[in-house]
Amino acid sequence: MKRKTTAGALAAALAAGAVGLIAAPAFAANANDTFDGTTAATSTPPGYYVGVGSDTTQIVVHNLAAAFNATNPTVKLSSFAADGAPSSIFLKTTSASAITRPNGSGTGKSTLYAPSNADVDFARSSSTLSQTEVSNNLLQAPFALDGLKMAVSKATTSNAPASLTAAQIVAIYKGTADTWNDVGGSSTAAIVPLIPQGGSGTRSFFESKLKEANNGQTVVLASTVLETQEHDPTDVKNNANAIAPFSTARAAGLTADIQLEGGAEWTRPVYNVFRSTDASKFVSIFGPTGYFCGSAGRTVIENAGFKQLAPTSRNGKCGVFTTEAITNLKTSDQDDTKDTTTALTATANNGKTVSLKTTISGANTAGSVTFKEGSTSLGTVDVAAGKADLADLTNVSLGDHTYKAFFTPSNTGVANPSESDSKTVTVKKTAAATLTLTPTTQKYGRVVQAKADVTSDGAAAAGGSVQFKLGSTVLGTGTIVNGTVTVNLSTSKLNVGTRSIVASYLGTTDTAAVVSDPKSVVITKASSTVTMSKSTYSVKYPAKAKVSATVKITGGVGVTATGSVTIKKGTKILAKGNLLSTGKVNITLPKLAKGTYALKAYYNGSSNVGISNKSFTLKVTR
Repeated sequence: MKRKTTAGALAAALAAGAVGLIAAPAFAANANDTFDGTTAATSTPPGYYVGVGSDTTQIVVHNLAAAFNATNPTVKLSSFAADGAPSSIFLKTTSASAITRPNGSGTGKSTLYAPSNADVDFARSSSTLSQTEVSNNLLQAPFALDGLKMAVSKATTSNAPASLTAAQIVAIYKGTADTWNDVGGSSTAAIVPLIPQGGSGTRSFFESKLKEANNGQTVVLASTVLETQEHDPTDVKNNANAIAPFSTARAAGLTADIQLEGGAEWTRPVYNVFRSTDASKFVSIFGPTGYFCGSAGRTVIENAGFKQLAPTSRNGKCGVFTTEAITNLKTSDQDDTKDTTTALTATANNGKTVSLKTTISGANTAGSVTFKEGSTSLGTVDVAAGKADLADLTNVSLGDHTYKAFFTPSNTGVANPSESDSKTVTVKKTAAATLTLTPTTQKYGRVVQAKADVTSDGAAAAGGSVQFKLGSTVLGTGTIVNGTVTVNLSTSKLNVGTRSIVASYLGTTDTAAVVSDPKSVVITKASSTVTMSKSTYSVKYPAKAKVSATVKITGGVGVTATGSVTIKKGTKILAKGNLLSTGKVNITLPKLAKGTYALKAYYNGSSNVGISNKSFTLKVTR
């Protein structure tokens, strides 16, 4: 039965220097609680943040909190153990009542949102955030690396073999292996498989590893699997047939009671979790340059059997505030010279295929690369000569896809793992374009018909537009109807000579852009005609005659003649004038003696237009 305690009694106990809990018998102090509660309950403490949750990290966070508080910071830390006496605890000096100890990562994290307990500031966690926790605006800060292995009794000689594979562990927890000789042992005794209590981060992590080893299928636990308090050796140490997943850090302090199996081992980062709205409060404690990720924190972490994650200044992830599980598990004891870099190239080849290629650089690149889209593994490829490529992914759905590559070294003592930046590509249907030009020889200024037939994955393209181009110059644009587009191109944009044209399909949301093979059209000079305003001009001597000529392009579309017109008498040049933009020119002839003259107006042509001439008569009288 819980003991009721008045606020006055609590204040008196705190004022007397109780550490963690009041001195009443029902609330005796727990060795794994850290609580700076020296201020009376009737006033606000100078500031401290309260944590609950994971059994895995309760000791290391207890030690970190004690060491941090000893530095006399403005804000101090409290950390309450997941289990042990008393089962009910007061979180802060201002708490109105006690609560049952949150036991495990999930249970601890739930106090931050389900419902939110204002007296809880952070939760210890040995597993990453779930989608539910992310959707409830929680953040996590990784700080250390832990191992997970299978523990058996040492105090009583275990019947387990010295080593177990991941497949054998799956068989034990599925119940298909129920005696030790089923998994390589010599005893026919029944195995007693244990698993941490519900809400345990170790349990959720262990079950995820069972699923991975079971070809991605969730392992349905056999009826023989029993729950136990995580990392408590009580149910293991005196039972020769018991087996349980155990933190390697926590096991380091229990070597008289249990021993760890060889074979399968998993590593995992551990976290401290808090509400995203409280992120600024924890920067100096849990952040990349905070106490937990600093040199003083490293000493405490390593003394507790964990490895401190490397800080961001050394290409690590310690203290990064995130909602995702970290995959860069570099630790502070790894030398920077062993770092590796993973560079990913992702290419959408269209036709619903994607190519993924990586280049691994660093001190040693032996190992393998796992390619992922989100949390889905697409395949693992061994590194050869610093490269690992995933053969074309086929039947990739249309749209955007984001990929990452994760390098795992063969020897972590030689090289550190690394991960690439995310690469996003857009997958579209394959397109093909065929261009037809009619005619293939045409005079400058006249029309060439350009027709493009476009297919998408073998069928007529349903939409989009096509640009007909000469180099970078757009000659015309048309919209596709039933896979075809036809545009009349004015050759006024094409100079005389052999011109190479392409059809450039611009693509759609679902279909890739494509450029046709080039087609050539031969452009010849346009024909011109010269006309005179009069067939016969008359002028009295000594006046100078004025004549007017017009040059037109025969059959030209939007083409105006340029250049000059020369007036000749025989081979003698009398005068010359430049054409206006209208194609006309007015020319004044020199003074000529009395007589009748047969003259010609010569259009001199241009690079794109041929020459022409027109005869006329000039009469000079007195």
